[in-house]
Amino acid sequence: MKCPKCHSTSVRKSRRQSKRSASHGLFQVALRCDECGFRFYARDRGSIALALASAFSLVAFVSYVFSPRDDEFRYETASDQAASAAAVENGGTSYLGRLQIERLSSAAEEGEANAQMKLALVLTEEFETSGDSSLQRSADKWLKLAAAQGLPDAQKHLGDRFRTGNGVVQDFSQAVDWYQQAADQGLPSAMYSLGEMIRTGQGVEQNYVDAYVWLNLAAARGDKRAQDSRGQIVSLLSTSQLNDAQRRARELDDTIPQVSD
Repeated sequence: MKCPKCHSTSVRKSRRQSKRSASHGLFQVALRCDECGFRFYARDRGSIALALASAFSLVAFVSYVFSPRDDEFRYETASDQAASAAAVENGGTSYLGRLQIERLSSAAEEGEANAQMKLALVLTEEFETSGDSSLQRSADKWLKLAAAQGLPDAQKHLGDRFRTGNGVVQDFSQAVDWYQQAADQGLPSAMYSLGEMIRTGQGVEQNYVDAYVWLNLAAARGDKRAQDSRGQIVSLLSTSQLNDAQRRARELDDTIPQVSD
């Protein structure tokens, strides 16, 4: 800071302030030049910084108090919960479900595969609660779109639906196709389901060697169910068949990406 009169840098805060005029702002401090004794006012940067920090803190606090919490679509009021219960009782979609659907729908419409699959799962839950068949149809649409984009989780879920006939016409062949696509991308649960379909001959010709290959891969990647199923096949294979299955499993393991469920 320089003295405006003699331009000396020997300036300090003044104990005796000069006469303050209307032009002297709130964040100005009284100073005195040690060289010429001139007293004047200048901006106090420390006070300005403190005031700005306080203002930002106040804004953040107000935003926190008055904005809704993002705790996984928590109900906001008791009346919302009551309305949700009434909606479900009358066969409608719950308040929580509506919030989830609204938040996922825009991303799903834009083609995000993960959002499409999550939306399908939410719609399925709402269908199971309300019984509204239109929710199930919508869930199937989004699940198929996500699976068609190559999302392995969606492909596995779609395979499950075709295997059980949940929401679709039961079709083992279709189930095998979707399991295969997800297994080729490294999803352990899909590897297990594919191995089981081959082991039992559902939707595909029964083949213990092929079944062992996929169950072995699933077991190696942490699927405990596959370990049990694999053990049931070993006694049904000759030594040469077992060696062939293990060799093929090792070769596939080197080419298929590592994915966790």
